[in-house]
Amino acid sequence: MVVSGGEKVHLMTTEADESFWSKLLAHIVEGGRRTPKFQVERAIGPILGFFLPKAISELLNSERHAHRKGQSNVVTLAAEFPLRKPGTGYQSTNIDWLMYDTSSNELLLVELKTEIASFQGDQLETYLELAATANPWKGMKEGFDNICKVTKSPKYRYAGKQLREVLDNCPDVENARVRVVYLAPKATAAAFDEAVKKFKPSKPTSALASDSAVCFFFEDLARFANGTAKDDLAPYRDKLFSALTALDRDLDESTEELTEASKKNYRGRLSLDEVLRNCKEDKSILVGFAGGSKALAQHNSTGQSRSALNAARQFADQLMAWYNHEHRHSEISYVTPDDRHQGRDIDILVNRRQVYEQARQNHPERWIKGTRNWSRKTPSTSTLYASKRWANQTNKSLIY
Repeated sequence: MVVSGGEKVHLMTTEADESFWSKLLAHIVEGGRRTPKFQVERAIGPILGFFLPKAISELLNSERHAHRKGQSNVVTLAAEFPLRKPGTGYQSTNIDWLMYDTSSNELLLVELKTEIASFQGDQLETYLELAATANPWKGMKEGFDNICKVTKSPKYRYAGKQLREVLDNCPDVENARVRVVYLAPKATAAAFDEAVKKFKPSKPTSALASDSAVCFFFEDLARFANGTAKDDLAPYRDKLFSALTALDRDLDESTEELTEASKKNYRGRLSLDEVLRNCKEDKSILVGFAGGSKALAQHNSTGQSRSALNAARQFADQLMAWYNHEHRHSEISYVTPDDRHQGRDIDILVNRRQVYEQARQNHPERWIKGTRNWSRKTPSTSTLYASKRWANQTNKSLIY
């Protein structure tokens, strides 16, 4: 209930309000993590983001980081900020929150993980690469602006406008360094530390500072709530942070076998040769590559594997050539994708319309309902214009 008192508006909480809030959080956190395909972080993220800047400020000021000078003052620049992936055109990976510490002039890449399985080393490596780069904001902003230009979603235009308004109050951001901040279950600590330790910047001139990456746990949030002055929203914040500690506690109290099982969402491992052998025997098999396309690209294939790989490349080249230059697609008025891509379809369709109209005049009995509409039309779904460059960039697992 909101009560006006002079010029201030106070939020008055009741026991019923807090009871409902507690039950809702338990439903999301406890029920959600036991529901297949349900991602707790997606449900809890927008709520958590409301309280997170202040919490991150206090955590960075905590005893664990007493070596830091000054008091952190963190503000949110954007939620789900897109980072363009190197060498992939306009493909991007999104940071949960892009924040800015005004006192230390640091851009904070804040990532929320609510279970072990969602932790990805490749994603962290992308963030660390930025943390090792001097003055990374220029490249980040250019990538964001380009994505906003090519996308048709009004959400990006709104995000761009909102970001510009916030940046007006942050003039030093162009010289800011990047710091990676993860908020995750305690069981991810070892994987996080190992990934940071093994990281090597792609550029010889880049260097990763010792404090460029930090992982906070949900119990850290609860400690922050207990030691913070209370305000109107404190009861909701404290119950939220307390509910999230279950993600730490449950993992701590599980057996080693259960913890290991939660990291694994596959039945078993096969070598590349074993996968090929199973395919030849016509066995149904769903394959995922450990380490993703990067690991597959680095695979040292020899013998049968290399022969099969060359055959796959040849097949892909033939398929793309047929699709681009021979296949007449119904979604683009039965011209080839290459004709459409190069603009030749305009003349082709004009000529086709004339030919059909002449045929109708010569034999009107065959054209009771008129000829087909040969106007140039926009496909209702995206029609792929395949190319070797596209395949190399977006489907390395198929090409290499």
